[in-house]
Amino acid sequence: IASLQRLIDWNKVSHFQPEIFEKNFSELGKKMLVYDINGVKMELTGTIDRIDISEDQKYFMIIDYKTGKAYLNLQEIFAGVNLQLLTYLMAAQKIDAEKLPAGMLYYFLKFPAKKADSETEAENAIDKELTPEFWLLNDENILAEIDSSNEIIKIQFNKNGAISKTSEKKLQSAENFKMLIKYAEDILKLTGEKILSGNIQSQPMQTKNHDACRFCQFVELCNFNPNIDKARTVELDDNQIFEKIGALDQSDKID
Repeated sequence: IASLQRLIDWNKVSHFQPEIFEKNFSELGKKMLVYDINGVKMELTGTIDRIDISEDQKYFMIIDYKTGKAYLNLQEIFAGVNLQLLTYLMAAQKIDAEKLPAGMLYYFLKFPAKKADSETEAENAIDKELTPEFWLLNDENILAEIDSSNEIIKIQFNKNGAISKTSEKKLQSAENFKMLIKYAEDILKLTGEKILSGNIQSQPMQTKNHDACRFCQFVELCNFNPNIDKARTVELDDNQIFEKIGALDQSDKID
């Protein structure tokens, strides 16, 4: 009930309105996510929960509903993991290239139960767990249009009025979104090439939030022993990653 009420409250204070619900890529328009991989046609499929459009029809925002945990991590994206929202962003923009991405977010549909010493503490804990996980366009006007109350996305500000470093990490420039969308598409095409070439090498990813081997059902088959073999990691900060993605964008080649 709490998460649904927040959706209603958000709709009242947002100038972005839902226009598309539960649409498969193929239902959204032309088949623009079909790639020729060495003579073989590879089509990306998926279903976008919701696309919101700004009042001036210039921007769109991807929303994905989650009943469990979800997060956005640039290190994982750089490693080719956790590309769901970027793939949706890419698909939506290919269908309507005139519109620009205002952001993407996970909206949590769940009823968290929290133990606390007071009702206020419990409400704060629940509020924190229901706050969407997002990357939004770093534009004050767009942020205000997405949530004029700032009660849903909860951008944090310092005493001097500047956006806090914590919230800054959740905001991306238009150029960053452009680079990320292209990078995600290149990774998806490269993955298709590797599959078709017979490359099935085990390269699990490991970060502080993600351990590919932890609940894997195929540990006995892949010959990767997490106690002996070294998992993939990304030892780069966000700025270094964007520098590398920018360089790859210029060279137009990903290994």
